[in-house]
Amino acid sequence: MFRKVGQLILIVALHEIGSYTKQCMLREKAPRKCQDTGHLVTNFSDLVLRISEFANEIGVKLKPFYSNDFPFFCALPHHQKIAVIQAATSYVDICERTKMDGGLANSKTFVWNGIKSLGLRPTSELFNLLNEDHVVEIHDFSARQMFRNFNYFKYSSYDLESLLCRDIHQLFSYDENAIKYLLQWFNEVQSGQWAEMKPFNLKPTHINELQSPFKYELKVEFLFGGPLFDSTGRPAATISLEKATIEKSAMTIKDEETLLNEFYKGSPDLRLV
Repeated sequence: MFRKVGQLILIVALHEIGSYTKQCMLREKAPRKCQDTGHLVTNFSDLVLRISEFANEIGVKLKPFYSNDFPFFCALPHHQKIAVIQAATSYVDICERTKMDGGLANSKTFVWNGIKSLGLRPTSELFNLLNEDHVVEIHDFSARQMFRNFNYFKYSSYDLESLLCRDIHQLFSYDENAIKYLLQWFNEVQSGQWAEMKPFNLKPTHINELQSPFKYELKVEFLFGGPLFDSTGRPAATISLEKATIEKSAMTIKDEETLLNEFYKGSPDLRLV
């Protein structure tokens, strides 16, 4: 009897060892993403979770990420990872400062703190034109987005990792005439020809999400635009005030949970958070 019990214990032990060894082998075969920069991944995760929490405080739905493996962040070169973390850290600082100044729901205060964090100053008429419903974007002269207010996220179904780490042209399609107009506007602001906040001479344009779960189709009206100046008084960036409307969404056909499940069905490593 004792011999049979001993044999049974040995069989169970060998099974457990074999199972553990198999799991270890599977882990070794799996791609070890960001292994050399694990601390950066942790830092990035903490930051996007914090930004998402700030958004939720004022009723803005913002997914921090869809995959615990952070594929888009991990695909970036090291120097770009550092740049993304710096940008996210700055955004968290802006949020915290705005909360102390009266609350994140105050869009004017949030935008003002964003401008200050970039070391820039606006024209005097900016805050007379800005209202709480405007989408606000700040770009440098190479069209790189430097800041967006929380209203921006109301009209996006992308997660924050995608917005911070992926090429904008992979995410959205734009009207070519609008792109040409805005690039010309960047040049005029940089050269000093557009020296104050003025209305855009641009018809409402359509911007469509290409690789998001809900495939939002947006109508965007560029209302006012102008320069932001550096400490020497030179134009250093652009700021635009916009009005956006979701004209079409895949959610009109299927519910949110179904769309999310279908979107990530082919990617078993993508786990919703």
